[in-house]
Amino acid sequence: MKECIFRMNLYFARHAQSMGNIAADNGCDPPLTELGRTQARLLGERLSVLRFDAIIASPLIRAAETANAVAERQPGGAAPVELLPDLMECGTPPSFVPQPLEALRRICPTACAYTIPTPAGGGESLPEEYGDAANMLARAYRVIGYLRRRFSGSENILIVTHGTFLTSLISAALRFSLPEHFNYSHDNTGLSLVRYLIDNGSPHTKLGFLNDVAHLYRAGLTEGVPLEHAL
Repeated sequence: MKECIFRMNLYFARHAQSMGNIAADNGCDPPLTELGRTQARLLGERLSVLRFDAIIASPLIRAAETANAVAERQPGGAAPVELLPDLMECGTPPSFVPQPLEALRRICPTACAYTIPTPAGGGESLPEEYGDAANMLARAYRVIGYLRRRFSGSENILIVTHGTFLTSLISAALRFSLPEHFNYSHDNTGLSLVRYLIDNGSPHTKLGFLNDVAHLYRAGLTEGVPLEHAL
């Protein structure tokens, strides 16, 4: 009989609806809309049955605010949110500087610290000729490598980030080598799960679910969410 042991569950969520999702001129760091705050609350209520070993978010306001809504509803009391600049959306200007921690705490009271991963030797690398998409995937591999090193043996980790980068992040978690091997839309607060497990003595990675927005459909919030995305 095969023995299957789950070693780590990586949950990924896209941020809730932001002002940037409804208007194109809100800069690179817009806050959530009122609908977005409702979506974030619903995601937090859905995930309130899980106690996460860590909640890590992009320091952009829309992601930090979404992560805060989950952190405040954790069983046993509010959990800290770590801020990881490598989770910022692709296309964020190189000159952009995220809000300082004290300013972010006014929006995300559970924010505890900025986290800067230390690259490990022998990591994944991609040739420069693959362009921006490959550079984004290389950044995603760096994030996944950091998470696996730091949280090996942990049970549940939540990552809150952005739609375009999320595709690269899940590609890296599943060990795809090129960006075009995985291309899928991620709705606001869409939830995905990648599981790391030992199956009959061998390590494996499995996609548990992808872009699950059942929490929005149960609340009747179907605006902008295709029916086929409700699992």
